[in-house]
Amino acid sequence: MAEIVGRLARPFGRMLGPGLALGGIIGYVILSGAGPAAIRAGIMGAILILARALGRDYDVLRALGLACFIMTLVQPTILWDVGFQLSAVGTLGIAILGERLRAPLQARLGKGRVGRVAADVLAATLAAQIATFPIVALNFGIISFVSLPANLVLVPPLPLLIVLATLVAVVGAISPALGSIVGAVVWPLARAADGIIEGLAHLPGAYLAVGGIPTWLTPLWVIILGCVPLLWRAPERAAPAATPAPGMPRPLRWAIALTLALALFGGAVGVNAASVGSRTTLTFLDVGAGGPATLLRLASGRVILIDGGANGPALVQALATALPFWAHQIDLVIVTDVRSGHFAGLAALLGAYHISEVADPGALHPTRDYTAWYADLQAARIPLVRLHMGDVIQPDPATRLEVLAPAVLTPTSVGQEDTNALVLRLVTPALRVLFAGEADDAALAQATRAGSQRADVVQLCQISTDGILSGRGEADLLRLAAPALVVVAPSARAPASTGTVPTPDDPAAIPGMGVIRTAQSGTLTLATDGSAWWVAA
Repeated sequence: MAEIVGRLARPFGRMLGPGLALGGIIGYVILSGAGPAAIRAGIMGAILILARALGRDYDVLRALGLACFIMTLVQPTILWDVGFQLSAVGTLGIAILGERLRAPLQARLGKGRVGRVAADVLAATLAAQIATFPIVALNFGIISFVSLPANLVLVPPLPLLIVLATLVAVVGAISPALGSIVGAVVWPLARAADGIIEGLAHLPGAYLAVGGIPTWLTPLWVIILGCVPLLWRAPERAAPAATPAPGMPRPLRWAIALTLALALFGGAVGVNAASVGSRTTLTFLDVGAGGPATLLRLASGRVILIDGGANGPALVQALATALPFWAHQIDLVIVTDVRSGHFAGLAALLGAYHISEVADPGALHPTRDYTAWYADLQAARIPLVRLHMGDVIQPDPATRLEVLAPAVLTPTSVGQEDTNALVLRLVTPALRVLFAGEADDAALAQATRAGSQRADVVQLCQISTDGILSGRGEADLLRLAAPALVVVAPSARAPASTGTVPTPDDPAAIPGMGVIRTAQSGTLTLATDGSAWWVAA
C-alpha cells in the first residue's frame, strides 16, 4: 500500500507528495478497521515514505522495532493482543528468514519472472508461518498446511485487489450509483479470492489440530528467531545504489526529521494520556431494539462491556464511536441474562476485538442460541466464568462490581430466564450504579436482601410499553435506591402486541429522579473524576 500511494503521490512534488502519501496510509489504516496489524503496517509504511522523502535507506527491522515501540508506548497491554503478536512476529520472521529461504527456493524454481515471484511468495509465507506457529497453535489450536498454496495464488494479485477496492470506496462516496457499477466489476474478483480461501480450508488435512502448547514457548521462540542471524548468514546481495538527496538542504532535512520524531513522541504521550486519563466513563450504548449494552472505561485504562445487545453490526459501530480507533482490547464481558438479546451481538466482536474473559450467571437449561454462543467462546479460547451472589470483581483499587443476585440458579423454563438474571452494583469513589437489567421480582427481592441498594444511577431494561414503576419489583427497588437518574435500555423480551397503551413513567413518586430512555435519546455517557459525577454526553 505504501508503494502504491507513494507512486500515485510522486507527481505532486517532493514536499506535497509525501504528505499526500502519508494521508493515504492513515486513511487506509482507519478504513481497514485500525486493528493492531493494520496500525503496525501503517507505521512501517509511513516510515518507508518518510525515508524516501528524506533520501534515506529503509531498513525493515528498524522500522518494525520503531513501530512496536510506538504501539506499546501508547497501549502497553497490546503485547497480549493476538493480532499484534501475529503481525509483529510474522513480519520479524519474513525479515529474518525470508532472505535466507528465498535463495534456495529460487535456485529450484528458476530465475525467470514466474520463478522469482513464486520464490518470493513461498519464502515469505514459509518465514511467517515458521515464525508464528507457536502463537497460532496456542491461540487457535491448529497448524495450517494450505497457507502455502493459498498465498502462492492470492498474494500476486493482492495489490490489484487493494487498488480496485479503494476505487469502489472512493467512487461510491462520490456517487452510490457509480460505486455500484464499479463494485459489480470488482466483486467477482474478490469473490473468487474468497472462494479459493474457503475451498482450500475445507480440503481434507488442511490443518492439524494441536493442544497443550505451553505459553512460555512463544517468547522463547521469538528469542530463538532473533538469534538466527548469528548462526545463519543471509546471502550476499549487491549493495543498492546510494539514493541521492532530493535537493533538500541537510539542515532542513534534520529539522523535518526532528519535528516528525517530536510529533510522534508527543502524539504517543498525548494519546496515552487521552486513552487513560483521570476519568472513569460509563456509556449506555444505543444498539437498537432487542437488548442492552453498556461500556465501562476505567481511569486505569481497563475496559468492561456489560451485555452486547441483539445487533452485532450496531454494537461494533457503537464501540467504534465510544472507544479510540486504536483500542481493540476488552478486558471483561459480563452477560447479565441468558436471553439472546444480551449476548447475540457479542459474536460480531470475536474477530474484531481481543476479549480476555467472559462472565455470566450460567443456564441450567441452555437454549440453542446460548449453546451456540458457548461454542463460539470455546472455539475462540476465551475463558468463561460464572457469577453468583457475593462475588466481587475489582478491576482496579478504586472500583468494584458487586454481584447481588442470583444466589443459586433456579430451574426455569424458556420465558422465565429473568429469575436467574444478574443484578450488579458498580461502586466507585463518587458514582454508584445499580444494574437491575431484566431481573424479575424474585431476583430483585434477592438483591434487596443482599445489601445496600443506595445508588446514584439505576439501569433497567424494559419494553417500550412499560413504565419504570409498572412492576412491583422495580418500584420497590427504585424507592430503596433513591437514584438521581434512571437509565432505561431496550429489553430482550418480546415487545408487546400492537396497540398496547404505554404505561406512563411516574418520576414524581420519587422526588428528584430523572429518566432517560436510550431508545429515544440515544447513547448516554456518564463520567466521574473520583469526586463527582456528571452526564458527559
